[in-house]
Amino acid sequence: MIKLSAFVLSGLFISQMAFAQAVTPTSVVVCRDKQCAAASQSMTREYLYNQLVSFFENNAGQNVLFCEADQIHRVCYENGIRFKTQVGLTPAVATIESAKVLRVKAVKNSPATDIAFDYDISLNETKPRCEASLTRLKVSSADTIRMESGKFDCKFSSLGKTALNTMFAVDYIDFDYGLIGAHYVIGASQASKGGAEGYMLMRFSSLADVDNSFTQKDKAELEKLKVQASELKRKVKSLKQDLRVNRRNFEEESDDKIGQPVYVEKPSESDDAVPSGTVQIFPVDAEH
Repeated sequence: MIKLSAFVLSGLFISQMAFAQAVTPTSVVVCRDKQCAAASQSMTREYLYNQLVSFFENNAGQNVLFCEADQIHRVCYENGIRFKTQVGLTPAVATIESAKVLRVKAVKNSPATDIAFDYDISLNETKPRCEASLTRLKVSSADTIRMESGKFDCKFSSLGKTALNTMFAVDYIDFDYGLIGAHYVIGASQASKGGAEGYMLMRFSSLADVDNSFTQKDKAELEKLKVQASELKRKVKSLKQDLRVNRRNFEEESDDKIGQPVYVEKPSESDDAVPSGTVQIFPVDAEH
């Protein structure tokens, strides 16, 4: 996990240089048509930028769900992203559950796009009033995607406005399931001080519901398969034990019968000198 406490918890805004030095993904993975690859190996910067802008434009007016996530497996382990803050003398925990994409507008004469987000923020389970955030999306290269907001104000208390800013370093995009994975940093200043950093997933529109249900279903199915595998392993072990016992019993019985007479009823034949129904005794050869 990224450590930026010196920048975030001071309540000061984080400089782009400090953020870039602390959060620098080695590559951006892009998934589409059920295949994933490093963006630098499969598309140009311009193509990736246009695809990403179209992705946000197609989700204008929709809610984007946020969650704390595992960066390696890209699965959510907690809904929303949280940060601690000090409101006056009172400690508090703020949670961003989601954000609504209000509008998407290209920046004139610049390879960047401004996205207006309306964040759904709660503070100690209350709903403060917050302004919309203007977040700039910039794709500097196929391996460098940043989403950075200027300050936007929230009314956390009667002491005054709290200024928030956010930064996201994107390292994963799944166009099939509507997912964006990113390192995030949140800073709070003015009337409140605090912030946090970590890794998150943005889950877009109805595709987010599909992905979330798939994740839950996948986990349940995995646990079911584990139980079945454990039961199958137990049965195989039991069968092996039964096989060993049966083999040992068979060998013991075979040893006991060696050298003893075996009574065989020989079928009658018209040309045979032995009368029909006569029983003959043939000794069992120990070597056969």
